Amino acid sequence: MPSIVSRIEGGVRELTEEYLVLFAKALGVSELVPDHVPRVDNQSLIVAVGEVSGNAWHVNELTFATETIPLVPGRKYETLAHSAYRVTDDHAIDLMPKGAFAICVPFASARSKPINGDVVVMRSAEGRMERFSLAEVRVDDRGPMVCLNGTWTPVKGDNWTVGLVIAMYREM
Repeated sequence: MPSIVSRIEGGVRELTEEYLVLFAKALGVSELVPDHVPRVDNQSLIVAVGEVSGNAWHVNELTFATETIPLVPGRKYETLAHSAYRVTDDHAIDLMPKGAFAICVPFASARSKPINGDVVVMRSAEGRMERFSLAEVRVDDRGPMVCLNGTWTPVKGDNWTVGLVIAMYREM
């Protein structure tokens, strides 16, 4: 089940009611979707699968995404799965303000490798701890790099792209 969760989290797979039932059974949860939570199979909504921040490291754990935002599909990526990450701090203020949602498509579905100017959701890992951050890609003779906490870091190993940001949603 962890690989399914990773694929949903990265936007490779859609979070469907079938998966929610499977996860609920595994966790012994009897009430799957409360009445006040929007249904995830509504095609006009994107599931917010997580948060991005500069320094918020946490233990990777199974959580259910219940927050949704409206979907306004563009022609270029309309056939790809979409997901969203809420920006929880000012780590990427020049890219997106705190409180906004970064709308993403699975990186591997959109590009074979990062290019200059791509805005991406990066997943960094250290042991059981992980962090999701928003970053702009720069490519030089060392390959694709992103600036995480003021340090230019290669896009490889413990730092990899999970989403290509294609839009921003900000509640009024």
